[in-house]
Amino acid sequence: MKAITLFLLSGLLLAGCYQKSKPVSESAVSGPRLIAVPQQLVPAVERTGGLKAWANTQVISGECTYTVYKDDGTKYVTTQRHGVYPWSDTIQVYANEPQGSYAWSLFKDNFRIMESPAIRSRELEPTVGNQYIIESIWSVLAPPARIAALSSEDTKPCEPVLIDGLWYREIQLPGDRSYFLNAEGIISMCLVPGEKDKFYLARGYEYRPVATTLITMPQKIEIFQSDRQAKPLKRIVEIDYFKQKTFPF
Repeated sequence: MKAITLFLLSGLLLAGCYQKSKPVSESAVSGPRLIAVPQQLVPAVERTGGLKAWANTQVISGECTYTVYKDDGTKYVTTQRHGVYPWSDTIQVYANEPQGSYAWSLFKDNFRIMESPAIRSRELEPTVGNQYIIESIWSVLAPPARIAALSSEDTKPCEPVLIDGLWYREIQLPGDRSYFLNAEGIISMCLVPGEKDKFYLARGYEYRPVATTLITMPQKIEIFQSDRQAKPLKRIVEIDYFKQKTFPF
């Protein structure tokens, strides 16, 4: 399968990182690390700003209203700050609560919790310390980074699936993960496996370009507990960003 080559930008370009004699596609941008985006997924990346804009994005910063839907039918509303590093597989979440402050960090599969002892309250359940919800946020905010890691062998034809009354095309990823293209061709939904056969479905809405790198981001995210077929079973979290900004390399 053909691939579009994508080089990530960096502040420093070490000598010897690439050789001029190697062929480079017209849509590539210069940088130290080679990424291959499967040809059939390039239009989805273009829908959210394009390869060059994403390659130039080092950090996605957002401030949001974070609503937790609890099992007893009530909800808890707070604010959070999110820092997403698309090409480092990292997301950091910060917040201040009446009981104290906390920070959640996910780097690849390494999840860390830094918080005041009193912060483990019932108000934030079931999201406190849940690395799969944090991964879901990262995945729906920065899908180009994840699909850029796919090889041609990893990519299967995007099959149509009906979810919650709407048609999507599923992109199956390694490890029981999936992305879903909506009718506009945007990767607006992801499925993340959790513990004990649980799955989490994150869905993005209201996509707009974000300064300064002008990638297109969802302004709203909903996260559901779901089954393996991505059927939403129970809404857990709703995120509404009131401030977003990106920082280039």
